[in-house]
Amino acid sequence: MGIYLNVASPNVPHIPGGMIPETSTAFAANSLVDLNTTSGYIQPSTSSTTSHTLFGVFVDKAVTTASSNPANVDVIPIFGGPEQLFIVDCTNVTAINQIYKRQALTNSTTIANTSSDTTGNTGVFVPIALVGGVGGTQMLGYFSNFAASN
Repeated sequence: MGIYLNVASPNVPHIPGGMIPETSTAFAANSLVDLNTTSGYIQPSTSSTTSHTLFGVFVDKAVTTASSNPANVDVIPIFGGPEQLFIVDCTNVTAINQIYKRQALTNSTTIANTSSDTTGNTGVFVPIALVGGVGGTQMLGYFSNFAASN
């Protein structure tokens, strides 16, 4: 499970060991992270993630940080828009009527795909194609992200 940069997207450099995670937090490999603009640390994305807090994809191995020893980790920044496509795991089976409807997150590794457009800044993912056809559990699309560029 997780969030994967589509191989057809341009080669986007990651930040090797350049991000510091919130302490005492578990991170899953290939999961989304938010940037806490107060602390400057990353934290796992949640269903409350917005287009303003979404920062990137955690590409390091799964890690649990400790308050006494926070390790720097690797992250691919999300620039937002169709120039950077991702394959995402979905909570529900996929359907054609979900395409081009903004989707919120279920958690840091899954999109809460529905046939309704998620208005407001929690609609962070725009699917443009089904992966594996109707009834599958993955979609291809892009993230609406503003934190990395602001």
